[in-house]
Amino acid sequence: MKSSASYKYTGWLLVLFALLILPVSGFLPDWVSFENGPIENTQVILLLGCALMCVKFARDTLSSSSHKMWLPSAGIFLILAARELSWGRVFFVKEYSAVGEPILIASSEMPFRTAIHGCIGVLAVLCLYGLIRFVPWKRIFREISFPWIHLIAIIACVIAVTIGDHHAIFHTLRDQQIEELSELLMYALLGHTAWYYYLHLKK
Repeated sequence: MKSSASYKYTGWLLVLFALLILPVSGFLPDWVSFENGPIENTQVILLLGCALMCVKFARDTLSSSSHKMWLPSAGIFLILAARELSWGRVFFVKEYSAVGEPILIASSEMPFRTAIHGCIGVLAVLCLYGLIRFVPWKRIFREISFPWIHLIAIIACVIAVTIGDHHAIFHTLRDQQIEELSELLMYALLGHTAWYYYLHLKK
């Protein structure tokens, strides 16, 4: 019951966060949404936290049919975290722009880029196989209501990220704030969706 109550409470926090994205983006300093900035670093921490959450779900469901699905799920969050780190490029800052934004080295200049991409590719294939093989699909479709609210919210985040990336709203760095905040919300929603299925599958 405690976990279920925490799930609902967290859901309302996500709703509040979604409502605050537009007004908050108006007064945040530009640098918080820069590469290696607080918002992007928070995204990485959140994704790593979601990966650890899925590992915990795997440990808590040893006797359940859903047990084997959680480690591949953790792998997906790890891949997303690696993507937010630009596959390691964020650790190689070449210079800073006039407004102080870090400019990273080009992908072609990344050390061990072929090995890194190869490892990520192998991990992605293994995670995809694990999800296809071990997710109890029949039980999910027969017994569990589809989380439409999560899906709609995630799609809305994708739209907001795309619009912000093209600076199509304010035509300033505020669009970048909206992009990064919406991306943070999207990752939180993905973690919340994993939590949703854990609560229903452990019954």
